[in-house]
Amino acid sequence: MRTQTIIIISVVVFIIVAVGALLYFILRPNFSKNSTKYEIKNVIDSLPKHSSKTYRKRSVDEIRKIVVHHSACRGNNCNATAYATYHVNSRGWAGIGYHYVIEKDGTINQCNHDTTISAHCAGQNSDSIGISLSGDFTQEELTDKQRLPLIWLSQQLRAKYGNLAITQHKDFSPTACPGDIDFESIKKQITVA
Repeated sequence: MRTQTIIIISVVVFIIVAVGALLYFILRPNFSKNSTKYEIKNVIDSLPKHSSKTYRKRSVDEIRKIVVHHSACRGNNCNATAYATYHVNSRGWAGIGYHYVIEKDGTINQCNHDTTISAHCAGQNSDSIGISLSGDFTQEELTDKQRLPLIWLSQQLRAKYGNLAITQHKDFSPTACPGDIDFESIKKQITVA
């Protein structure tokens, strides 16, 4: 009788531990939203570029900050290709001004090499990486679909290049860019890691 009791208790303990471990692995992704690893899609070679102009290059040691933007556009034609087309055809730039564009669905597109001195923030381009969020955040709310990839990407860039300053376009120019987002909260989440 004693042996049967020990076996039953052992089986019950085993089942409880197994179910607990299973629940842990099923629920674990919900413990921290920022633990997600995002993929960076390289679209550099697929974007429109000027036929004769090119951007200058810099060393990685010259990168000092990240400048956050929004595209200030709404509707279906808000994406990296549309911005590159506009920057090249309407502004006469060498290519898209941003290094990264985070699309509405959270896709992170790399649009320029980090060592490219592009045209995203007058007076700040030589030492900054420009990240644009697709959308007009003076008219709409920034959702976690874009906010979380922005935080993750910024943390990755800071890990790669040192503690880059986290800034927004309106810190340097009379503009509403990147809109009415809670920038201080985002900045705090980026720098906490």
